[in-house]
Amino acid sequence: MGNALEKVIDKIFSFFPGVKGLYGLLKQVFNLVFRRKEEKEREFKVVFVEYPHREEWALAFLTGKCNENTSPSDDKDYYTVFMPTTPNPTTGFLMFVPENKIIRTDLTMNDAIKLIFTGGIIKQ
Repeated sequence: MGNALEKVIDKIFSFFPGVKGLYGLLKQVFNLVFRRKEEKEREFKVVFVEYPHREEWALAFLTGKCNENTSPSDDKDYYTVFMPTTPNPTTGFLMFVPENKIIRTDLTMNDAIKLIFTGGIIKQ
């Protein structure tokens, strides 16, 4: 039933040229957010990156490895990192960071999101 409803909604929004692109983007984000927990944790890792200056660290999400089209340089492996802003983690910065500038953590997504939403007031 859910798939049939999704097809109907897709068809309805496909008739509106200005809304079609926005709907497609929102659908992708919705599908990403509501995927199974195992899939999310496999894809996104919580990391620290130096920002905005050396020896100042920001919490970020490692979202993937750059390919030849998105890598700023061929001499190092670069990764895409999304650094959300506090208190609204839906905004932030997409950064292309060399692997040696990323510090991996054992923080869970839930712990990281709590830190971000509360500006670091609630810690685990």
